[in-house]
Amino acid sequence: MSVTSILSKWITQTDYDDLPVAVCEKAKKSILDTIGVTIAGASTDIGIMICDFIESMGGNSQCRVFGTRHMTSAQLAALANGTIGHVLDFDDTSHRYIGHASISVLPAVMATGELVNAAGAEILLAFVIGTEVACKLGASVTPKMYADGWHSTSVIGAFGAFAGAAKILQLSEAQVAHSFGIVTAQASGIKGNFGTVTKPYQVGRSAENGVVAALLAQRGMKSSVDIFEKEFGFCQTYKLDENFESFIDNLGAPFDIDRPGFYLKEFPSCSSTHPALNAVKALTNAYKIDPLSIETVDCASTPLVVDSLPYSRPVDVHQARFSMPFCLARALLNQGALKPSDFSPQWLKDFKTRLVM
Repeated sequence: MSVTSILSKWITQTDYDDLPVAVCEKAKKSILDTIGVTIAGASTDIGIMICDFIESMGGNSQCRVFGTRHMTSAQLAALANGTIGHVLDFDDTSHRYIGHASISVLPAVMATGELVNAAGAEILLAFVIGTEVACKLGASVTPKMYADGWHSTSVIGAFGAFAGAAKILQLSEAQVAHSFGIVTAQASGIKGNFGTVTKPYQVGRSAENGVVAALLAQRGMKSSVDIFEKEFGFCQTYKLDENFESFIDNLGAPFDIDRPGFYLKEFPSCSSTHPALNAVKALTNAYKIDPLSIETVDCASTPLVVDSLPYSRPVDVHQARFSMPFCLARALLNQGALKPSDFSPQWLKDFKTRLVM
């Protein structure tokens, strides 16, 4: 049986009763966290821009954009919520996946859920299924995909978003199989956009693409039903290892949201900065450090971290979220804290911040 067939079967046959209590509780926390960071992002410049865009596009007022007055189509609501929820880079993370599964999956699940007036248990189940597909598939192709320059949240997140939307819409096993080919046609996103507003837009597109794939399959669109393993399919085109198929062996055993779990962020910056930020927090709590007396800061990291944080001297707040020197400087000046308000233009030009950097 092909990978696509096994995945399609698992998505359609997994029920709410199959979810352990711990999985449900952790899923609820991630859902609340994701809605919270989306509401926080709605008032940012890019949040306002995206809302202005979707309003100009028209469409049926079926689904809501969190934290705003806007109602729009399911497709555009997923785009808006996925984009806005990632603007602050404050959404939860799966380190095994090297990605942000919740912010691709939840906007797709909520948008399609509003279309069919889904119950809470259906939303929860679809969210768990979507994040599980994203995490298991993502873990099988990273860090290679990530190292090659692909933004794994955007590329793999589309598959998770589709899986969650497919569950909400109760697609048949055959429809799900075709949908994988449809969503593969749209899965994209590159790390070269890190430090720009296009990075969250890529994430919004992954949620939107998942919704579109599910809705088109529901209407009868056909695609390759062995898209992962066929010649010129997903695996070959993205130059992935042959053993990537092993991820299907442990779907839900355990669910990734439970073990190893998702990381709910303490700091609104790229998660690659967080180990160093935790060290700064521990040091400032243990010692009375005068940040202005520090001569140098040595920070060892892995090549993956270096690739993810390319901005040593950020020129705007988007680059600052991907700048280790800036994040550490603000944390040192705040006695270990790093808040959303630290990412404002005034601190980019602040004399003390520049001195500590």
